[in-house]
Amino acid sequence: MPVRITIDIFSGRENPVVELSAKESQDVLERLKPAESLVQDEAEKTATPILGYRGLIVEQTGPQAAAKDLPARFRVASGNLVGGGMAHRASDSGFEDFFFSNKGYIKKLKDATAIRKILNQELPRAKDVRDAFTIQPLPFPIFIICSCAPLYEPAWWNDGGQKQLHNNCYNYACNYRSDYCADLCICEARSGEGCARGSTRRQQQVPRRRPSRGVGNCA
Repeated sequence: MPVRITIDIFSGRENPVVELSAKESQDVLERLKPAESLVQDEAEKTATPILGYRGLIVEQTGPQAAAKDLPARFRVASGNLVGGGMAHRASDSGFEDFFFSNKGYIKKLKDATAIRKILNQELPRAKDVRDAFTIQPLPFPIFIICSCAPLYEPAWWNDGGQKQLHNNCYNYACNYRSDYCADLCICEARSGEGCARGSTRRQQQVPRRRPSRGVGNCA
């Protein structure tokens, strides 16, 4: 089963993608077998988006995943594995260092040298940024100032997979999950203001509403 690895580093341009052979894929999946579970807020820190290098997105392509103990799509960052309900350390916690080394699979990219130069600075910086995160617990009880406001639940959106990668700030602001990147026209239509410009290419599709769990259910 081949594996595709996306280096999640750029904003506004396409991220580099490495396609692995069956033998290379087997090696990667063996290195990334889940070990001990992450503790406290390590999983949320790993999944929280930051500027610059955000980790490796590993995808097992094909009808069935080759590694049954790994989800079809997950993220590797600072030796942590998150996504698809998984929150563990990798068996090879230094997998990223290997991947970006001269012997690593980044060498399959045409511009590997230039990307490696960027990552030499980005890898330690990204780790320092995440280590400095302070995840504040939500106060209890929660006082709802606006009864129409959705709950603040970034972890629900930042799943490192389907929701985060296929929805954007307009989906989040409108509290609508569509699994495609909405634009302002969608939000204007939902707020009753209509669209100043013509309909977008996917405007006619009805997005799936984020479950409100009894709060923020505006008609």
